[in-house]
Amino acid sequence: MTARLHYIVFELLLLVDIEADPREAQTADASFVIRHATHYVYKRTGADALLEWLTRVGAPVGIWTHETRRLARATLRRVFPKLRTAFVYTRRSSVVHENVYVKDVRKLGRNSLLVDFNTKQIVYHLEQGIKVPTLIEPTGDLVKIRNFLRRRLSPQYNPVIVV
Repeated sequence: MTARLHYIVFELLLLVDIEADPREAQTADASFVIRHATHYVYKRTGADALLEWLTRVGAPVGIWTHETRRLARATLRRVFPKLRTAFVYTRRSSVVHENVYVKDVRKLGRNSLLVDFNTKQIVYHLEQGIKVPTLIEPTGDLVKIRNFLRRRLSPQYNPVIVV
């Protein structure tokens, strides 16, 4: 089945790690203070290559995270300053299911692809009868995700994805 793809939507924490304490052996890609708490942000391996490729082929990228809006915006602005997102949804746009924030993708429409690591997304969508393509990569391997998307998206990105 081939469908027009409106958005490829990523969980922010697939692209970065956000920690309260600095790592000993690694320099943070960014750090900032929100409400008297310092956040250290580390890009995940492959994040830049994935986002640069999606930008180059014209794929509309959205971000949806269970983090707060302030933290999400600060992270994106400091770590991916050139990234132009179609939208940034945060925990306010999520629902709580079994004590976990999940994305109710009905907000996106059927022709979107949610890319996440949280298997609770699938459970929630099946229980709700929601039929939106969801790619779950529990290990957060961005190289695998990029390879998957490259195989599915047309070379010139119209945007079309085979589901």
